Amino acid sequence: MRYLILVRHSLPDIVPNVPGSLWQLSAEGRDRCRFLAGQLSAYQPSSIAASMEPKATEIEMPSH
Repeated sequence: MRYLILVRHSLPDIVPNVPGSLWQLSAEGRDRCRFLAGQLSAYQPSSIAASMEPKATEIEMPSH
C-alpha cells in the first residue's frame, strides 16, 4: 500500500529581524524530528520532497 504523508517543519529557532525563510530548527524542533523519523521509518519512505528553507532541509548525520 502507498501512503502520502504530509509533514510541516518542526519548531524553528526564531531570530528577530531575520526572515522566517532563513530560520533553522530549534533544539526542541530537532528532537521532535528525531522522534518523528523513528515513527515514519515503519512506512519505509522511498522519496522525500521538502522546501529549500533551512528548517525543512536540516539533516543529521548518524554517528558511528
